[in-house]
Formats: sequence, structure tokens, C-alpha cells
Amino acid sequence: MQFFLDERLFEQPTTQESLQLAYLLLEALLAPVSAPLVLVDPPYSSQGNKFVDAWLSQRDAAEARAFRTVLLNSSTAYGTLPRGTPKTDASPLVGWNFAGAHDVIVERRPATDWKNLRLTLTDALALLHEPVWLLLENARNDFAFLKHLCGANGSTLDQLEKAGRIRITAGGSGEVSAALKAFDATRDLDWRRVLRTWVLFDQDADQYDARNPSTGAVKLMDLCRNVNQQFSPIGLSWVCLRRREIESYVPDDGLRALASTSTAQRTMATQVINWRAGNSPNLQAYAWAFDLKKGLRGDLKEEPTTASRAIKEKRAATNQAIKSGQQKLTPSDLKVPFNTFSHRQVSDLESGFSDSTINSALSQVPAPGWTANIPAEYDRGPANQARRPELVQSLLDRI
Repeated sequence: MQFFLDERLFEQPTTQESLQLAYLLLEALLAPVSAPLVLVDPPYSSQGNKFVDAWLSQRDAAEARAFRTVLLNSSTAYGTLPRGTPKTDASPLVGWNFAGAHDVIVERRPATDWKNLRLTLTDALALLHEPVWLLLENARNDFAFLKHLCGANGSTLDQLEKAGRIRITAGGSGEVSAALKAFDATRDLDWRRVLRTWVLFDQDADQYDARNPSTGAVKLMDLCRNVNQQFSPIGLSWVCLRRREIESYVPDDGLRALASTSTAQRTMATQVINWRAGNSPNLQAYAWAFDLKKGLRGDLKEEPTTASRAIKEKRAATNQAIKSGQQKLTPSDLKVPFNTFSHRQVSDLESGFSDSTINSALSQVPAPGWTANIPAEYDRGPANQARRPELVQSLLDRI
């Protein structure tokens, strides 16, 4: 996010305005990581600017030199830093939206025009100090995954989080949902927050077909779209992962490492690896949808809402018996597409890794070597997911 200071702000500023201008430039000068770009409109150059130079001449000489350097460096950097552009998933589902980079104009005005990003000095300072809000379903695991997915930029995220510049709202889809519902376009605070918010959540699995998003994921997509309608044309950036869960992006060498002490887990991991390598989209869809934590036990069949009460109760009793180990799992007990598997395949894939196995590895310090391959694993698909470079840039654009 870039802040463009109208040159007239430097023309005979009030004491408060002068302090606010100095504060903005100090933030750019002293930020330990990812310093904001603070520029002058028109751009400040080595030839100077009469309004800016007149203001600088009244500052301490060393401070003036430092501020001039900030303005010159920002003008140079503006044209070289990568910037995202607004993009939306073109599929019927609309599973992601990236708002792009924003340029904020700071000027003397009676009140901020949030829709056109023309801000007063007071609101610009408040926006500058607003942390980046990550709405995640799991603070520890999802943030660890995100840092791995961002590759070389992961260390920047880590530093920003430790410095308090990134804050995480997490606690399952319910907390993410509550945070999205709380946005109110009548409040200045929420316009600031939307500009600094980035949302990530799992596709999970539909109750009938494991290849499709869960009802909860679809509701989160709807809520994200509703927020963007309220706060048009700026909106927030959000993405629904198109594999089942973050664990689905553990690369092949990670699966082998995690399954090294269990024959059953090695069999399961080998099957998932083979699906990923398959030339058929149908085979790869098994890999994207498979529950690595629970195995096929995570995809027990549910009867449609139109089924009779007796049929629903019978299915519920059967599922409970399978979960308790009193009844054997069979293909007919599973959701689409796993209901077409053979009895042998069901037996081989019945159980997955424990809930904690993959998550502990993702957040382990130092990170296992295979986590470096998460970006490449993400890039393998599915084809309808957001492109990783654009996903990463959409997050950096919030900073």
C-alpha cells in the first residue's frame, strides 16, 4: 500500500499537520521490515519541490536529510516494486477475489472519501498504523502453511507477525464468519480494516460429494462477496483453497517422511502420490479431495434431505457403528467419488494420519526440509485454484 501526499499539505501546515507529516515520514524511515512507501504528488525528485523543501528547511538538518532520502527512495521504488491487479475467479463458483494494490491519496479535505481512497492526514495515519488482519481457520497451522507457501516472502510475514504488524483472527470457520459479518460500511474503522484484511479458508468437503466445497466453505465465500459489495470498489482479498485442506498440499516427500514408521500409512501415502502423478483429472481429483487426516473415515455417506426419517436414522446408526469400530467400512458407506472404490482400496485407505501429525510438522521449528516444496506442490493443481504468485502478491498488497 502506497501513500501519496498532496504537495499542498506542506504549504503552511498547521502545527498538527506538520507533526502528522513528520510522523508519516518517520514510519517510513524507521519501519523494521516492509516500510510503507510515502511519496509526494507530484513525485519528489532530486530537483526538489518548493512546498516540501520549504517545510524541510524548518526541520532539524539531520531530520530533513533523512526525510528527503525517504521521499527520493520511495519515488524510485514505486516503479520497481511488484503490484497486484484486481482479479476475480472466473469460474461459476467464484472461489477467490484479489483486490489488487491500492494507492492512497492524502490531502486537505473536510472528510475522507473512502471509496476513492482520498484521505485526510488523520485517517491516513490511522490506516498506516492499522495492522494486517489475517482471517484464518487455525492461527498456528494455517499461518505456518501460509509462510511456507509464500516461499522467500515467508520470513517477512514471520517478522511482521512478531512485530505486531500482522494479527490473526482464527478459531474455525465460525470465528471467520463472525469477523466477516461484523464489517459495517458506516464505520471508518471498518473501511480501514477492509483495506488491511486478507482471508484464507479450506474447501473442505460437501456432505454428498467430497470433491465439492462444504456448505460452510460456500457460506464463507458468500460472506466475503457480501463484504466486497458493501465496501465496493475497494473490498478485501480472499481465497478458498481448492484442495480439501491445507494438509492436502504436503508434497510427496513430506508424505513419505510422515508415513515412514507405519506400513498402513505408507500404503495410504503411496496411493495419494500415485493419484497426484496420474494423467487423468479424475485420479488427481481423488488426491485433492482425500482426507489425509482421517482417511476414508472422514467421508462417510449421508442420506439426502429428501430421504425418509427412517432411512436417515439407519444411516446415522451405521455411521456411528463404523466410527466406533463395531461395523466394517464398505464402499457403499462412502460419499462420491470414493463409493466406487474396491473393498481392498477402502481397506488400504480407511485411516489417515492423526489430526496432529501433519499440523505439528508444518509448524515445526526448524521446518522439515520438505516444507520448501510446498509452493511447487501447490502449483500442481487443481487447475481451478488461484495462481500462487497472484495469491502471494494479493497478501503483500495488504501490507
